[in-house]
Amino acid sequence: MIHFMSELVTKKSEKNEQLDLEERNLLSVAYKNVVGSKRSSWRTLTGGTFAGVGHDAVTKYLKVVEKELEDSCKEVLTILEEKLLPNCTVGAGSEDNPEVETEVFYRKMCGDYYRYMSEFLKELAARLRLPRHTGDR
Repeated sequence: MIHFMSELVTKKSEKNEQLDLEERNLLSVAYKNVVGSKRSSWRTLTGGTFAGVGHDAVTKYLKVVEKELEDSCKEVLTILEEKLLPNCTVGAGSEDNPEVETEVFYRKMCGDYYRYMSEFLKELAARLRLPRHTGDR
């Protein structure tokens, strides 16, 4: 489903067309289902011990899940930031414009996927004992 939606977004963005409401919702649900199952797997792997399964095997699989999760999040963020948001032509003072709702929808999705990445990247940094960036430069 996500591959179909990615192709649809690419074709529509090449024509500078917006997704309609149903297409937008399908995009959201497609990535939510894929990323949701990976997040659930990640939480299970990081939250427990597994009798009969070696620590190395769990760690190895955890890395696979983290890579897939990161790839899926980055994929949807690329679609949103490079293909969909640039086609939102919302001007100042245009609250009645239906594109305002579309832009807010896409920006909320971006926030969600950045949050999902921060959940496991923060945990990964702690496991590797990497310093966390504080934002100070």
